Amino acid sequence: MYALIVLAWVNNYYFAVILLKNVLVILVLLIAAVIKNAIYIVRLL
Repeated sequence: MYALIVLAWVNNYYFAVILLKNVLVILVLLIAAVIKNAIYIVRLL
């Protein structure tokens, strides 16, 4: 029983880490896109 609880916790931990990495990647891509658009808009002005 204890082993199952530990296994479930480890799986949840790895899932949370993977989810966090995906969120960070998406945030970085969004920020990069915003910066590129801002530079483009500034050049147009």
